[in-house]
Amino acid sequence: MKSPTPFRGMMPLMPTAVNESGALDEISQRRVIEYCLQCGAVAIGHFGYASEFHKVSGAQRRRLIELIVETVDGRAPVFIGVTAPAVHMTVEFAKEAQDLGADLLMATLPYVDVPDAEGAFRYYAAISNAADLPIIIQDAGHSSHILTAGLLLRMYRE
Repeated sequence: MKSPTPFRGMMPLMPTAVNESGALDEISQRRVIEYCLQCGAVAIGHFGYASEFHKVSGAQRRRLIELIVETVDGRAPVFIGVTAPAVHMTVEFAKEAQDLGADLLMATLPYVDVPDAEGAFRYYAAISNAADLPIIIQDAGHSSHILTAGLLLRMYRE
């Protein structure tokens, strides 16, 4: 079992900075990161439901993770959301985030073909087996009724 990581304090999920044409705005993204750190963030996150994860290409995703890890430079843990429409994509994202230097992963249940409780357990197990990083379970409207206290306790124990 991976050890739980206790956090106390602000763990912001950053927006994705883009310019008028939709291209990544790396200068603005770095400013957002620095602002979060200056405000006392105990961890920095990206690609949660608040980070436009569903709007970036694979190359943009990779570049953003590199930029975040590089800019944070060990001053706080970096957590990267790995949610995708399918389990195999989530597993690929988890491996990529680990390879690029993330400290933790974050995932909510797939928003397409939402699984039942047993499927949710298998989904998080697949992520856990794909990477050696702790996982933050992000709740979202479509998953609240599935991610019960009993299921979370089972995931913690197993």
